[in-house]
Amino acid sequence: MAPKRRTAIDTSPATKRAKTTAPARRSARIIASTQSSTLDFKVVRSTDLIAGTGVKPVSDDEDIKPTSSATVPSANAPATQVDLSVEIEMEETATPRSKAGKIKKERKIRVKVEEEILHPGLTATKKRPKWHTTSPWPDHESPSAAQCGEVVHLLAALHGDKPPPKAMPPPEMDRAGCGENHAVHDALLRTLLSANTSEGNAAKAVKKMVKIYGVAETGCGKHSLNWQAVHDGSVEKLEDAINQGGIYKIKAACIKNILSCVVSENKERYAKLLSEGKELDEDDHDPLSLQHLKQLMTPEAFAELVRYHGIGSKTAACVLMFCFQRALFPVDTHVARLSHWLGWTPPDKPKDADKTMWHCHTKIPEHLRYRLHQLFYFHGQECYRCAADTKIGSPAWKACVCPIEHLLNRRKEPEMLKGQSLITSMIKKAKTEVVEAEDSIAASISETVVRSEVLHEVDAEPSALNGSLEQSSKGMDIGMSSL
Repeated sequence: MAPKRRTAIDTSPATKRAKTTAPARRSARIIASTQSSTLDFKVVRSTDLIAGTGVKPVSDDEDIKPTSSATVPSANAPATQVDLSVEIEMEETATPRSKAGKIKKERKIRVKVEEEILHPGLTATKKRPKWHTTSPWPDHESPSAAQCGEVVHLLAALHGDKPPPKAMPPPEMDRAGCGENHAVHDALLRTLLSANTSEGNAAKAVKKMVKIYGVAETGCGKHSLNWQAVHDGSVEKLEDAINQGGIYKIKAACIKNILSCVVSENKERYAKLLSEGKELDEDDHDPLSLQHLKQLMTPEAFAELVRYHGIGSKTAACVLMFCFQRALFPVDTHVARLSHWLGWTPPDKPKDADKTMWHCHTKIPEHLRYRLHQLFYFHGQECYRCAADTKIGSPAWKACVCPIEHLLNRRKEPEMLKGQSLITSMIKKAKTEVVEAEDSIAASISETVVRSEVLHEVDAEPSALNGSLEQSSKGMDIGMSSL
């Protein structure tokens, strides 16, 4: 009997050749990166095809798992990142019956390998956030235009109106901000610095960067942080400068890679413009300039920003709203909390900042998006009842007057998660009651044994009485150990 065909793909960018280690019965897509020490296999359809990276092949008799992963030896990251996509398809066709009356089957295996060479400052194409034109929760109708207008009216009466600025303010050197800067690269990297940390810690990081790198005197980022000095310096120096800003090692690597990528891409862009006989404008003379992105439509500008490694939907939305002055609705912790309490997100769904952003983006009128974002931000910071650490019923709670109190339902978590928490607490309580009952029963049994032995031997000699008590003690020990 002829052996079964087995096909696999070596994901090493140096070889990329076929081997014979694992069977291929259905289609699969494998995405691997040479930057990572772990290869993640994302299966489009159920498959037992595993790349030849040390994973045990699945036999024909074993169940097929929906996802698999393999670990490869760590190595120094190369100068460029290779995103390797492998598509394996198997086609089985039947041929006419043979003389013996059996149907012969032919199997054809097609292997397609696509390679994307990436700069370390870029994210693989398939992993980049996408622009959404529809809500992720299409069945959830809130917020309506009327609801948005009502909240803006109530909050503006307390905090004042927050319209979009007509002119960009000058760069601030004592805070990171969220993109309120003229220079796109300055706005982008400042917003990255402010992520996953408090405003105070981000401000400390900016102040220390000013002391170490100084202020830019030329270019489109003039009078702001000297990002060219950051580009020219070492990553260790940057880590020391921003070590108070939260996950500073990750941020330092992202910033250095983004700056390197921008400089490299600008060289190619400038050369192309000159070859086409076009003149460079003033901003184009800055090797770190990203001002050309302002000429793009909002979805295209979003796609360009999220190309950079470490830039997600929220960071890109902040830069587009503040720096590009486009009508978006970024969702930070305050915006997410108030949107949830107002019922603008489904109550039976877990909190998701990205889904909240795209849902509200499709529901909130354009002219109210900036105002609502800013009013939610200030209200979440200044209103005690709407703060993250609020305590219902405390003196501060009773003294606070919230203008949107009648609109809020301060649910701590979705009902589904509440049910899970309730079940967990009930199980813990039941276990505690069982342990207490066992202890009570054991104590009662021991006391009964001792009393019966003493009453039975009350007329015995003292030595006999002592012996009986020792025996009863041993019996009690045995009874306790059995429990």
